[in-house]
Amino acid sequence: MGRVSARGPVHVCAVAALSTVLALVVPAAPALAADLGVISTFAGTGDYDSAGDGGQATAAKLRSPADVATDAAGNTYIADWWGSKVRKVSPQGVITTFAGTGDYATGDKENVPATSATMKTPASVAVDRAGNVYVADAYDARIRKVGTDGLITTVVGTGTEGFNGDLAPRATNLSGPMGLAFDSSGRLYFADKDNDRIRLVDLAANKLETIAAPDKVNYPTDVAVNALDGAVYIADTDDNKVQKLVNGAFTTVLPNLDHPTGLALDTAGNLYVADSGHNRVQRLAQNGTATSFAGTGTSGAAGDGGQASAAQLNSPRGLAVTRSGDILIGDHDNSKVRRITGKQIDSIVYPVAGTGEWGFGGDGGPAMTAKFAGPNSIAFDPHGNLIVADMVNNRVRRIGTNGVITTIGGTGEEGYDGDNKPATQAKVAPDGVAVDRQGNIYVAEWRGSRIRKISTTGIITTVAGTGTYGFSGDGGPATSAMVASTDLVVDPAGNIYLTSINHNRVRKIDTAGIITTVAGTGEKGFGGDGGPATAAKLSAPREVALDKAGNLYISDEQNNRIRKVTPAGVITTIGGNGERTLAGEGKKATQTGMYPSAIVVGPDDTLYFSDGVAYIRKIDAAGVVVTLAGNGKTDHKGDGGPALLASAMATTMAFDQAGYLHFSNGEPNRIRKVGVS
Repeated sequence: MGRVSARGPVHVCAVAALSTVLALVVPAAPALAADLGVISTFAGTGDYDSAGDGGQATAAKLRSPADVATDAAGNTYIADWWGSKVRKVSPQGVITTFAGTGDYATGDKENVPATSATMKTPASVAVDRAGNVYVADAYDARIRKVGTDGLITTVVGTGTEGFNGDLAPRATNLSGPMGLAFDSSGRLYFADKDNDRIRLVDLAANKLETIAAPDKVNYPTDVAVNALDGAVYIADTDDNKVQKLVNGAFTTVLPNLDHPTGLALDTAGNLYVADSGHNRVQRLAQNGTATSFAGTGTSGAAGDGGQASAAQLNSPRGLAVTRSGDILIGDHDNSKVRRITGKQIDSIVYPVAGTGEWGFGGDGGPAMTAKFAGPNSIAFDPHGNLIVADMVNNRVRRIGTNGVITTIGGTGEEGYDGDNKPATQAKVAPDGVAVDRQGNIYVAEWRGSRIRKISTTGIITTVAGTGTYGFSGDGGPATSAMVASTDLVVDPAGNIYLTSINHNRVRKIDTAGIITTVAGTGEKGFGGDGGPATAAKLSAPREVALDKAGNLYISDEQNNRIRKVTPAGVITTIGGNGERTLAGEGKKATQTGMYPSAIVVGPDDTLYFSDGVAYIRKIDAAGVVVTLAGNGKTDHKGDGGPALLASAMATTMAFDQAGYLHFSNGEPNRIRKVGVS
């Protein structure tokens, strides 16, 4: 849906206002919404051997996969403990040896190709943001690094087993290092298993320290760090529990396990635990709810093709979560890596279009290299193309499913002309865009006081407005009425609903072309809940959205509320208490403050809204506010990372067919997307 920019009516400089008026509260991460489902074999035949390089991973042989990790390019790394190797599986499923010769021997060669280096028992593997791969060789008392150049070096440990205190990383003796994890600053955590310690290495500062000593942990084998809040999770193996370490304080978060040996966190902060002795994978949701995620508890290898909870595992060890939301399990005693695949999409923020540079350019090429000037509204057509109101450029642009951007309406000149001819030859002044089921595009021109239509054949016409700013014409032809709209939405029957922000109304153009008011008296204020929407007061209704049942949602911006109008015409408040605060996470939507701007109904009929252009939130089935993206900052940073650590300024939002939420704020001239499962 669209939002007016600084050139439109009653615009508030949201960034400046929020920095001084609102209390920004960084929320806890939401729990994973649904079980991930089907289990299959990702690598290994189940035969205890080391073979198959150059072929499909499912036809290869592993010995005892102890850990798995993935990189940003979609490669998977397998620490094959008794194979004395690290194997690599490409996104196409082809397996190769990444490090190690397969000979069980100390790794005393430095700066040689990793495939010519020897190892003993690679126990854990991790990848840093630069793509370097780290391997904890438990019995060789070292942590090694394979750089992007393919050369291997030792970064922690002397190769001598023992304990000599916290010295420089290369001077510190280790004993059974396992369980590698990086925090958001690039520091490396690991479990020094036989020394009963969790240790932290700052490689850039050449410093090592102990953060959990023997009085706190007993034979720990893995560690995970939550990028959302910095909490450190520890697989306290011989104490049969998982602990959480925050600011020096230890808390048991998952007791009554049987030798937990692997940990992984998804992007929403849910923790997965390889409960090795119970032959299960457990999941600890952010709300503290623990469930059995995979495995029946009986050792075995059966279950591929069925539900993960009904499958058999055999001493599962290392875990990884892929960017697509799959869970990988080092099924150690089955000599396999198993994969659990579901419908979840990841909650990572990705760039979609725009360089961030103000201007116009890029048509005919990739949308990522295009320039915008205030992309003010977005919508998807039935074919999956993204339609953009490039407002200050006075153009309507389309980003195809192939990522190529073109102009489909407007010459770049502000003004009005061109009805009944190709839209690319007409002057347009787009503020909002919407698309009907046939693929016709409707353009709200607040500056032109019209609603235009670009047909599927590319011809532009006027469907509402005389070109004179104002409010008039209810009950008559929309083309004879005065309109001033910044946002609109089309229902399945072809009726158009449009905001009249300065006239405090929402109007409807029916399929016969007749315009009426469906909400608001025109008087600015708040009132009327429980009665006819036409008798209610609104205050600067910014955006509108429709659900499958025909309920109309209004972001009643200056009332700091979200209103709902039923098909029977009754209006109620479903979000906001009238206060402009942003502390609504986890609270009933009607009992908390908010500053709603952009709104959209998702594929699941859930209402999503931007809250103060600092967060993207939803109102769940229980009427509770849940935060999906945003860290309270307005710096447009965070691409490639978890949504709750990224800035999420959104003054327009739209869902694609895959379930990703696209959003934009006109001023940075970029469009981004995030998974909100």
